[in-house]
Amino acid sequence: MNEVKVNSFLKTMAIIMLVCGILSAIVSLIGIAGVAVLAALGANSGLLYGGVALSVAGSVLQIVAGIKGIGAATNAQKAPGCVKLGIAIIALSILSNILSLIGGGELDILSIALGLVVPVLYTYSAMKK
Repeated sequence: MNEVKVNSFLKTMAIIMLVCGILSAIVSLIGIAGVAVLAALGANSGLLYGGVALSVAGSVLQIVAGIKGIGAATNAQKAPGCVKLGIAIIALSILSNILSLIGGGELDILSIALGLVVPVLYTYSAMKK
């Protein structure tokens, strides 16, 4: 019989990525509502809408990466697509932190590190043979 080799590290990271994506989507929906309230009150919300759009895009990418990673855990030919998704999520995380700084936030090394842990481990696991 042919045994299917499973990349259990990728499967684990894909499940974590999927859960993070779902949680991020929920927070993004709350963010959309909050920005809408601020806009209704007359606040300047241009940068806030950009941040929420970035959050929604990141959530969708995380969910897609999680689903694709679960499939790639048993089919190594799908792993390069997971690497690309992981790199895109890393780039969005960095962009999000840059926008936070532009919006007047402070440089938070812990936030940057925590935002990169799962995508970096996911990307690494997809590159493992």
